[in-house]
Amino acid sequence: MPIFKLFSLSCLAVLITACNLTVVNEGGGVVQSGSGLIDCGETCKVSSTLLENNNPPFEETLFATPDEGYEFVGWEGACSGTQTCTVRVTHFSGNKKVIAHFQPLANTRVLFDIGSDHACAHIDHGLECWGQNQYGQLDIPTGLGEIQSLHTGARHSCVTTESGLHCWGAGEQNSGELYQYGQSDVPDNIHQPSQVALGWNHTCVIESGQVVCWGFNEFGQLNVPEGIVNPHTLVAGAHHNCVLADSGVHCWGAGLIDEGGYPQAGQSLVPATVTHPSAIGLGNAHTCALQDNDIICWGEGTWGQLDVPEINGEIDLFAVGGTHACVVVSDQVQCWGTNQSGVLEIPEGLSDINVLQAGNRNVCVFAAEKLTCWGHNHYGLSEAPRSLARPLQLALAQQQICIRTEHDAHCWGSFTTNPDTLVDVVDVALGQRHGCYIDAGGLACYGDNNHQQSLVPAAIVDTAVNVEAGFDHNCAVNGAGAVTCWGDGWSGATDVPLDLQPVSILGLGNQISCALQPTEAVCWGGLSSYPLDNPIAIAVGNNHGCAIDNLGVHCWGYNSSGKLNVPTMSHASDIAVGWEHGCALAEEGVLCWGAGDGSGKPNYDYGQSVVPHTHLVNPRDVEANQTFSCALDDLGVYCWGSRNFRVITR
Repeated sequence: MPIFKLFSLSCLAVLITACNLTVVNEGGGVVQSGSGLIDCGETCKVSSTLLENNNPPFEETLFATPDEGYEFVGWEGACSGTQTCTVRVTHFSGNKKVIAHFQPLANTRVLFDIGSDHACAHIDHGLECWGQNQYGQLDIPTGLGEIQSLHTGARHSCVTTESGLHCWGAGEQNSGELYQYGQSDVPDNIHQPSQVALGWNHTCVIESGQVVCWGFNEFGQLNVPEGIVNPHTLVAGAHHNCVLADSGVHCWGAGLIDEGGYPQAGQSLVPATVTHPSAIGLGNAHTCALQDNDIICWGEGTWGQLDVPEINGEIDLFAVGGTHACVVVSDQVQCWGTNQSGVLEIPEGLSDINVLQAGNRNVCVFAAEKLTCWGHNHYGLSEAPRSLARPLQLALAQQQICIRTEHDAHCWGSFTTNPDTLVDVVDVALGQRHGCYIDAGGLACYGDNNHQQSLVPAAIVDTAVNVEAGFDHNCAVNGAGAVTCWGDGWSGATDVPLDLQPVSILGLGNQISCALQPTEAVCWGGLSSYPLDNPIAIAVGNNHGCAIDNLGVHCWGYNSSGKLNVPTMSHASDIAVGWEHGCALAEEGVLCWGAGDGSGKPNYDYGQSVVPHTHLVNPRDVEANQTFSCALDDLGVYCWGSRNFRVITR
């Protein structure tokens, strides 16, 4: 899909007729003007009053410069072609429009890999990682430079660049603790490896024609066999490795013996018939090779991963996952093995497939210039995040996360996500298993509808300017400040008080609705109202609420787990609450309190109040859900607690 930069000239009636030139930058390139009046990354504006001072007067020359990996394909509207665009705008010239078209280069390199519970991709907006982050496997180091190759293991990640191999995540030190086996600690003698392969807890490379491995060695996966001549293809499974070389196929680690199942299932015992494979792939305890357009598999077969189906046609792409495998034939994906995580449920409509990867319980393809993943989704792994530049808003549910930019939104998680066709999104909200959004088409909701929480009242569809979601109900505010609520009203949370003054800020929780007024938070449903002094923010949880006013942060309601015990902070600007904890954004950074603070409180103790300060870079939004917390910062989304991961959106 082409990427558009939209310029519009809209006249404004003042003492004389003036026009504004507005530039909207959505990615793919930049547009600048000869006068210097137009040079912006997001949105900027220039009036005909300023253009009058140009030489010649009222004329502006526009230049389109594509980003790396993109090309400028032409102007539309008041200009055409691919040369510079000259627009003349006077006080009386009327409305004009110029559109600059950018699109990705056809030869854009696509790099991505899937680990056990995380994935990384380098497509056209830089390096992004998503999924679980318990061991920092998503915390991409700064200053990497141009990435040449990309690799993910179970809990660590690696890239090669001009300066060598860089790894991060589990095993940055060899402490001997669980999963900390030194697999991310690159040996000093590794400089420019030609091949890299990551197992669950080990790393192997080909360096100067030699195979070198480090990390965990429980199954002998570091014991590289002798006699390997000119190795050229290296792959790693959970606990075993294989290499294709001039001397043949060599495998080692787990599976040099066959005990009938994982982890020792004979996956390293290469069949005599495998003599000249063109590709090889490793799973948790099985191995498959592509030879003469046939797939030959050996090792564990409990899940059907050895039962290769009939393949009609030339195999274009081939990948092996934990207990499954896939091929692409004539632009069609075909998979076999276990379907416990839905890896055999191939999405419809895939076309122009040019990259195929399989992870432990997932499959991803790059098809029609888009990364599409399916399978296991507990950490949002199958919802590959789009590169949304400069996110403005973060919204959480226990099993879903949404981020919003100035014009777009993207959600990932384990229940139905919002459509990809949203235009000019202004607000998003998430409940237990449903969500709502406001865009150019109005207010709409999706997901569960067991309490009619996804059935928006007709009167508010076109007038809503703000929406909030509770556990199973929603409330929205229209342009006049009137509140409409719908969904689960068992406790009265949808019964809006008749004497409310105009509202702009709402807070919803489990069977609770609150609206800020100048002197109080007016609440209905399962929480009492609370006096405040010019409040600016509110958040509501299971049976308590927190708000920010002129005097600071206040919490009220039921005080289990110390969730009302607000710590000292200065100039709080954002507030969020979960089931049994709260978080705020203040001058000191992100602060959390209540359950999960590391003090051993027995209920809901998931570490959701232990803020990972060293991982946050200029946080600007904080959110909390039942048992985890997240912040939006300069790098993207970082979450901790029962869900611990980072999604890079820069």
